Amino acid sequence: MEIDLEAKVVYVSGKNILYRLSVQEDMQMIKRQTGPVVNCLPQLPPETLKHEYCGDDYNTVMVVTPDSLITCGTLRGGLCMRRDKESLNITMTSLSNCLVSNEQASALGIFLNITDKSSPGLFQNIVLLAKEYTTLPLSAANLEEAAIFSVLPDLSVISLDNSKYGRIFDMILKDTVNVKMDYRVVFENDKFVFFLVNQNSQSKLVKICKSIDSEARYSKKVYEDIPVSCNAGEINLTHVKHGIFISVSGKRYLIVLFSRSKPTRSAVCVFEENDIYEAFLKSRRHRLGCPKSDLPADDVIFQADRGSPQVCIEYRNLNKTNEPLIGVYDAFYKGDYCNSVNMVSQFGIIVGLLPLEGNAVYSTKSHQVTVVGSLTINNLTTLYIGTDNGSVIQVLYDKEKNRSSVLSEIKVDPSEIRAIRSLNGETYIMSQNKIVKLLPSKNCGQYSGNCQQCMDVNDFDCGWCVTKGV
Repeated sequence: MEIDLEAKVVYVSGKNILYRLSVQEDMQMIKRQTGPVVNCLPQLPPETLKHEYCGDDYNTVMVVTPDSLITCGTLRGGLCMRRDKESLNITMTSLSNCLVSNEQASALGIFLNITDKSSPGLFQNIVLLAKEYTTLPLSAANLEEAAIFSVLPDLSVISLDNSKYGRIFDMILKDTVNVKMDYRVVFENDKFVFFLVNQNSQSKLVKICKSIDSEARYSKKVYEDIPVSCNAGEINLTHVKHGIFISVSGKRYLIVLFSRSKPTRSAVCVFEENDIYEAFLKSRRHRLGCPKSDLPADDVIFQADRGSPQVCIEYRNLNKTNEPLIGVYDAFYKGDYCNSVNMVSQFGIIVGLLPLEGNAVYSTKSHQVTVVGSLTINNLTTLYIGTDNGSVIQVLYDKEKNRSSVLSEIKVDPSEIRAIRSLNGETYIMSQNKIVKLLPSKNCGQYSGNCQQCMDVNDFDCGWCVTKGV
């Protein structure tokens, strides 16, 4: 489920189907059939290949751009298509733009405005895609091995790792057999785009800079990651499920869902944005400063990563006037460092070893969580946590005390909750079978005679006017 905030439109995909829903009062709906297609790749003669890559279509990614909707399904080896936002008709396809051919594989996409120093004062638009490895018939060179790659919004033909932006953003795996990248969610702030990903047995927070210099003589990557974990009592959870950024009282917080299956345990950890940057800074000093900490060979997973640097940098007496290269000081003293050291590849891909660690503000032994959404009104934040059995747990998060309290558990559907999104103060929940809009559940009028009872409800639909006493 994706939302076009300006048009107030919700796009929903399912098996062989794509919907456009208006959230206005008329709730108009447009739908387009996307599958099944028996012979989707006539240029592949073996019937076994057609059986593997054709048939039902499972949409894996939708990206809303200002003038189109990009959808990627499993048909034709994960082919991505550009569609008209009103009619959902296909306007562009290209075999050089494919994601995943298996509905169980993870894939993500996001439309970005990036700042390019070679075009001062102007934003450049790209779509950044991330995916788990699957076989892709008829794909462009390196596309199967690509974990993260960039395309232009018009889906024009790309040259992975060699295009204007590909040299900076594209991340190609060295080993697709022993490295599994399970990308869970993507989000952005003003300076960076972030991914939460499970890389084999550990979860990571990936930070990619949105300010680049595409015309630099020695262009390099702008990638950095750190492990992330959540302490839920006696268990340290290292498998991430989902996450979102929220803004409360002028500060931004990252809400992350973690889970494990044996034994069942799920938890929510909250990280303030500045604490995230401090964790990246600490990790960067640990990796590149003296004494340096070498990266284990198994963690050197990208083709452009040359592993541990030959020499370390003594940063403790470093300042702007004595830095060996422009940007080195920022690398060791700014948490929101933007990979600005030119000509040195070790500052382009920085794989961290020190984790971002948090303590759970909510945990449960009875649910496997899937996704999280939120709604903040008057600095009161309610988290909506979806589960694999169709329930949504409504949790009030108190940022001042960094703790939460469960308000209610809503049974939406017997099937897994797939998405929770908010639009215009209303919350929409999507399961495998349906979409529902949450309605106010409490009758606030019953608390009109008692201020404390009204406050104890912990519902931002209910409030107390101190001047009128109601």
